Amino acid sequence: MEPESDHASDSAETKCKKQAACHTYCAKLNLLKYQQSFIKNEPPFIYSGDTNTTTFKKWVREVRDWKDQARLTTGQSIRMLGKYLSGLAYRFYERDILDLQKGYSLTEFFEQLFDYIFPPDFHMQQHQKFLECQQDSKQSVCDYLQHLRNLVDTAGDVDEWEMVRQFWMNYQPYIKASLVDKGYKPNT
Repeated sequence: MEPESDHASDSAETKCKKQAACHTYCAKLNLLKYQQSFIKNEPPFIYSGDTNTTTFKKWVREVRDWKDQARLTTGQSIRMLGKYLSGLAYRFYERDILDLQKGYSLTEFFEQLFDYIFPPDFHMQQHQKFLECQQDSKQSVCDYLQHLRNLVDTAGDVDEWEMVRQFWMNYQPYIKASLVDKGYKPNT
């Protein structure tokens, strides 16, 4: 509601309070105008609940960027996310947000959505893939390292040393020989 305007009969203190209320109101109005214009310009893509970690992480990044750029609160952004979900992901949203009205932080929302969509043993599957991962002959060292990092991100319980050890033990033998000739070891 718009604050009252000043009257000639108001005291100086009342005028000050009314001006402060007017400034607050104008600031909220300007923020709302900004949010309304930005929400339409750069929304995240619609996530359907695919069990693809790359797609899920991309959607999460886009939602976080959209929330920050539109200056939305966590509550506002979560309420609006239903527009950017479909399929299995929307079913989760409908159950937890619309029906049960759970009060998640954005991070909690993403974690709960991940747990709902991906199988319960997903982290174990990723850890097993990490342990079995080897560089193939057509893969560059950078691509192999990136693939390992993606597996580590989704496996969850892999430390830096394990990552280095896996990288060292499973890339192409000619690269390992070259690094050994140059004095490198798995712990350097």
